[in-house]
Amino acid sequence: MKEGDTKTKAPSVRRRTLLLLNEDDVGFTRALSDVYIDSVEVAPNRVVIRAYNGSRNCDIYFEEFFFTSSPVNFINRFVELRDIIKTNKRLSFSCVGEVINRDGVISMLVNKHSDFRVEDLYLSIFLVNFKSK
Repeated sequence: MKEGDTKTKAPSVRRRTLLLLNEDDVGFTRALSDVYIDSVEVAPNRVVIRAYNGSRNCDIYFEEFFFTSSPVNFINRFVELRDIIKTNKRLSFSCVGEVINRDGVISMLVNKHSDFRVEDLYLSIFLVNFKSK
């Protein structure tokens, strides 16, 4: 920090459950918790995780910016996660991202690989632990 610079605290991120996430949150960064992964769609430079809690769904998008700032071949980790989900494994999911409205549906956009967890673990750590079971 240079002389004259002041420390500023980043704004707090409000936590939301899927039931409380709504149109008023669009454009803001929110922490989503207490959801489970329903499906994982993988395409080049894009992943969509469909999360659910009860009867509510939310699509979580990981797009090109996410992959340009992530470790090399990070998309392969999503392929592994997709394969685990296909075995009907119920996994918890949480993330921090921008709430967006896509095609009239409230969704989230995650931009950093450290901003989401599977079973309360970073994806890479979860995959290592899962394979060692």
